[in-house]
Amino acid sequence: MERNNLKQTQNPKYRADLLAAIKAGGNIAVVLGPLSGGICVVDCDLTEEWELFLAENPDLAACLRTRSAHGGQVFFLMEPPAPSTRTVRPPTATT
Repeated sequence: MERNNLKQTQNPKYRADLLAAIKAGGNIAVVLGPLSGGICVVDCDLTEEWELFLAENPDLAACLRTRSAHGGQVFFLMEPPAPSTRTVRPPTATT
């Protein structure tokens, strides 16, 4: 795995190589947590969860967001220490 800092990723050749790798079926990994300086991500697996999360958290509208086939991710910066990984499920209706 190649590791680059922000300055290195601004190089036009790096960006062209990255785009070529993505077009060839590759993907991008993002280092999270303490190594990243506090980058965190919320990953929603279902479109309904994604839309509800965005509606309930309008302050995250300016953050980097990506879409997946069935949901999406929102990336943001937190002051260390970043929270540990955890699974959060929306409440279910009771009958």
